[in-house]
Amino acid sequence: MAEKSKKTVWTVLAVLAGVGLVVCLGLLLRPEAAAVPQPEGRPASQAVSASEPAASTPEVSQAPESEPQPVVMPEGYEQLRADYPDIYAWLEMEATAIDYPVLQRAGVDDYYLRKDLDGNYAVAGSLFTEGSYNTTDFSDPVTIIYGHDMADGSMFGSLQPYCETMTLDEDALFYIYQPDRRLTYQIFAAVPYDNSHILYYNDFSNEQVFENFFADIFATRSFHANLAPELGPEPGDRVVILSTCLRGDPTYTERFLVMGVLIEDTAALSS
Repeated sequence: MAEKSKKTVWTVLAVLAGVGLVVCLGLLLRPEAAAVPQPEGRPASQAVSASEPAASTPEVSQAPESEPQPVVMPEGYEQLRADYPDIYAWLEMEATAIDYPVLQRAGVDDYYLRKDLDGNYAVAGSLFTEGSYNTTDFSDPVTIIYGHDMADGSMFGSLQPYCETMTLDEDALFYIYQPDRRLTYQIFAAVPYDNSHILYYNDFSNEQVFENFFADIFATRSFHANLAPELGPEPGDRVVILSTCLRGDPTYTERFLVMGVLIEDTAALSS
């Protein structure tokens, strides 16, 4: 009887041990939640849950391109163009009295040398270019505008007094206007020069001729000269030269030239 009780006890202990083993194995083999890998160096408190949506990258809005501002034409320019077909542009240089139309008479280069807009004789003449050498759209490598050095300051009478002493920097500019167009020129040289015909003797479409001419300009040594080689043109640039008589020259054989290189064309900006 005692032996039977012992067997019963051992049987119960074996069953309990078996149940305990099963429970332990179940705990050991239970799958854990998948660990979310953390970025290197990120604190655990800032861990991103696997179910948390990734932060979206903010879109960078592109600033709209600013449209070119309408060109404000010089007062009276449109009416003068309508009245005088030879007017094709307007020249303006701030801080001087230069604020005039530019003309060109087909077939007669020097027509406006001593004529006003009406074609009447006038000592002061008008500002003009030569159709034999220059177009009227300022696309030539070099365009020359001629005007008299008038003692009363009219036409190009204020050109030399102002330009031979001005500071040649980003503010040294002159402007040429055409319908709905403004061309801005950076002045880089104001120099005395002989009275040879520059456009006749120099083919500026040739790069070497272009470079040599302006190298000679920058080599000018005169107390009338005002030079800024760092602002000078390169082949492919477009230059306008303002040409007048050299003030104080008793022989009237010398010229005073102010040179500017095109730095902005509103027609190109709007195209």
